[in-house]
Amino acid sequence: MNTKMTTGLLVLCFCLLLASPAAAERVLYIPLDDRPVSLSYPVEAFLAAGLEVATPPEPLLASRWRRGDPDGLLAWLEEQAPGAACAVVSADSVLYGGLVPSRTHHETEALLELRLARLNRLAEGALPLRLYVFSTVMRTPRVSVGGTEPPYYEQWGGDLFRLSALADKASQSQLSALEQAELTALAAHVPAAVRQDWEARRELNERMNERLLAALAAGKYAYFVLGRDDTAVYSRSRQEFRRLSRLTKGLPETRYASFAGADEIGWVLLLRAKQDLEHHLPFVRVVYAPGAGGSTIASYEDETVAHSVRGHLLAAGAVPVNGPADFVLAVHTPVDGVTPEAADPLNRAPRAINPDWLAFLRRAVRADTPVALADIAFANGGDDALVRSLASDGTALKLAAYGGWNTAGNSIGSALVQGLLAAGQPKQAQQRQLAARYLEDWGYQTVVRQALYEEIVWANGWEGNWLTPDQRLCLEQEAAARLRALAAANRLLPDGSASDHLQVELPWDRLFEAHVAFVPQT
Repeated sequence: MNTKMTTGLLVLCFCLLLASPAAAERVLYIPLDDRPVSLSYPVEAFLAAGLEVATPPEPLLASRWRRGDPDGLLAWLEEQAPGAACAVVSADSVLYGGLVPSRTHHETEALLELRLARLNRLAEGALPLRLYVFSTVMRTPRVSVGGTEPPYYEQWGGDLFRLSALADKASQSQLSALEQAELTALAAHVPAAVRQDWEARRELNERMNERLLAALAAGKYAYFVLGRDDTAVYSRSRQEFRRLSRLTKGLPETRYASFAGADEIGWVLLLRAKQDLEHHLPFVRVVYAPGAGGSTIASYEDETVAHSVRGHLLAAGAVPVNGPADFVLAVHTPVDGVTPEAADPLNRAPRAINPDWLAFLRRAVRADTPVALADIAFANGGDDALVRSLASDGTALKLAAYGGWNTAGNSIGSALVQGLLAAGQPKQAQQRQLAARYLEDWGYQTVVRQALYEEIVWANGWEGNWLTPDQRLCLEQEAAARLRALAAANRLLPDGSASDHLQVELPWDRLFEAHVAFVPQT
């Protein structure tokens, strides 16, 4: 080998060393808002796995009672960029002020363009910041209460949803004569001012998503995820996604993904950033429960679970395989492909889980490959019979991760991320996170939340979506006591933790969001 070639190789190796992650790479993270699922849970999981995640001061982030500060968030990014390896950024936060503000804002298009240009400039210059960006297609919920949509949605939301579903079918020439008559009647029934406000904001948000996709095509972002929050097979969200998809032709899966979900995308892109920094490419095998499996179209989603799983895997920087793998993602789907609410009486009635599926899970946790369980048979909570069955013989706490909250995409993404992080976390931290997920996703969402509604909130005539400080404290204490009892009865306490360390918060002053944590004794 000649001297010139040797020198060249040494320079290349030196450059690679400079590009390789140091012991404590610093990643900037701007979440959708300050909810635990957006902020504290993913940050705690990644910190336990050795990744330094820096977040903005909380007053800059959206909360239940506060719109986020887009310009303040962009200023924070600009200030922190020189010392960071990369940034994971919610476009909804830096453009509109958060996920809820993206549905309620009154920003001008010119101001939104200035904010987007400011974000994109971070990817330019002599020292560009590597950006992982995610945005959402504005959701089309069937109903909405608690101030998370424009005020008129509580009255007209059901009609707007149905109107948009019929309009979507009409755009594909799929309407029957009866449906056409219904569409005409609804269009006349919904006030013109309501439709105008809702549609104008949607159109503006769609144009901003077009600009984000253009920035991706221009090389501004290392990766971009377009989430579809609370959608349906026929809906305005699905219609907008089809239009946006025309702009993604030719974009490689190594730079772009779209799937139904929103709250979990920050987790997924943090994992991708970590994988990129560490030059790691995990192989993941996906196994579905018997029955409909991957062909299931879950509630609040518009494509099959198989499509969602693949999208989450690719966005996270993982490779789906059918053979030997570094990791197994077990997806608990319903036999018939129908995913009712976790509060449905079906989920409280005694049921037998398929014995072959239980046997598979019990065998899998005894093997060398870590296993994460995405429990998506029900929406907005875990499968009661499944969790109790796994807890009864200790299988539950032998899993690498569990997810069963909110939508199928939320559960898939968070279970995948926590499972892939588990091997790099101290055992006690991993066990605390796993137990907390069981007790929030199943214990609180499926069992305790409904009991609190029936026995306390409704019994006392309280408004569960607008709790007073005293009501919130009462419910937090009652939820914690009930979860302690559930944890003890089902052997879901992590090693080294006493049940009285379990704490519950209702950070958005309503029962839907909860923060369940095991707090170490000081």
